[in-house]
Amino acid sequence: MKSRHVSKIALAIAILACIFSLLESQASTPVKKLNPLEAARNLKKSLNASKTPQPPVLRDKWALVVALDSFHDKALAPIKFAQNNALNLSTLLSNPDIGRFGPKRVLSVTNNKAIKTNIVKCLGEPWL
Repeated sequence: MKSRHVSKIALAIAILACIFSLLESQASTPVKKLNPLEAARNLKKSLNASKTPQPPVLRDKWALVVALDSFHDKALAPIKFAQNNALNLSTLLSNPDIGRFGPKRVLSVTNNKAIKTNIVKCLGEPWL
């Protein structure tokens, strides 16, 4: 067991010696210093140049965004900006670059319209 361990160490030392000798032989040739930021920019340019712009895919998906600012049950605290957040979310989902939902496939139901009958009605409407 001990001899196996010693032979693994000897092999690792031999590999490191080979690597260092290769590095020393290459060190005699001048190497251009590479600026990491410049390398990243060049890589980004080459990747962008190889890509052909593709139009965003609008998949078959729908969204029903429901929000309530206040509740009938006074034990539940009101939620500030719930309606505004729901409308902003609907806008983001409809954006072809972000949510990629079709503009007619996102429906928002907020505040006094966000009752069970209206939500069930929305789920059964032909926009789906």
